Amino acid sequence: MKPRYTFWLKLLAAALAFLAISNGMRVWAAFHFAAWIRHFDAAVSPLYIGLSGGFASLGALAGCYGLWRQRSWGLIYVRVFVLVYAAWY
Repeated sequence: MKPRYTFWLKLLAAALAFLAISNGMRVWAAFHFAAWIRHFDAAVSPLYIGLSGGFASLGALAGCYGLWRQRSWGLIYVRVFVLVYAAWY
């Protein structure tokens, strides 16, 4: 039987994909503009910005995959990921 994707599931998966892409761009920008970040004495290092963006990107990708493939762990993982990401942000 073909899985049914509701509007809300598609919207949540799209939001997670956007979060993964934007944090992936954050990783790229942190290492690409590392000299500028150091030049202006930012409060955090480019390594921290890159690593935190990488973890968030991989976490969002895993959640998007779990939702889209309708894995049994997908919805629980996304709930925990969103809470952790919101608390960290």
